[in-house]
Amino acid sequence: MSPLQTYPADPPSTGWLPRASRLSVVLKQIESADIRIAVLKRLSERMDDPGYPGLIKLLMIVAESDDRDARRRLADTLGIALQRLDLPTGELTAWGSGSNWNDLAIEPGNRLNIQALSSTPVRRFGPIEYLVVWYCQKTQRPYLSQTAYLTAVRRLVELINHSEAARRLYPAKILSDLDHGREGNYSRRSRASLAGLARAWEEGRSPGEVAEAGL
Repeated sequence: MSPLQTYPADPPSTGWLPRASRLSVVLKQIESADIRIAVLKRLSERMDDPGYPGLIKLLMIVAESDDRDARRRLADTLGIALQRLDLPTGELTAWGSGSNWNDLAIEPGNRLNIQALSSTPVRRFGPIEYLVVWYCQKTQRPYLSQTAYLTAVRRLVELINHSEAARRLYPAKILSDLDHGREGNYSRRSRASLAGLARAWEEGRSPGEVAEAGL
């Protein structure tokens, strides 16, 4: 099961809260934006079991924490990454790749056989786009529930809004990608959801309304 499916009900023994706390401390201690971005990218690459959703979950926990400085530092870091077109990204299988998902072997724990996916095209997405594609398209991951999707998007928008630069740049990036991105990145449903989300975000609507606009 995805870590996002059980958030925020995970018991402390799962270790997510301590991980998020360590991330908050590290980000506040590091002055270099280059290093902070590298830390986030390294985290997204090292979480072998949950993968990129693990990084998204850490961002959500920081967003919900009482540590205002950590929220602002994390949002500022994402804003700088957006300016540099260097957001931490995660992989999902491309829409229309032609794979017959019903024929792919499922390993214990609901994970798809990696060998069966070796020839399947993949695309890389930032956290908001990743959630939309995961929710709207058939990918290598089990479907994301609507509740988990809405919670995750709302938390991330709340977090990103702590940086004015990030709040301005992220929806603009999404709309630009829709106009100029690679063919096969998004299904028709994903494109419509991303466009609705980005426009609501640009209009200054609440994080909950932004998430709902992406359904």
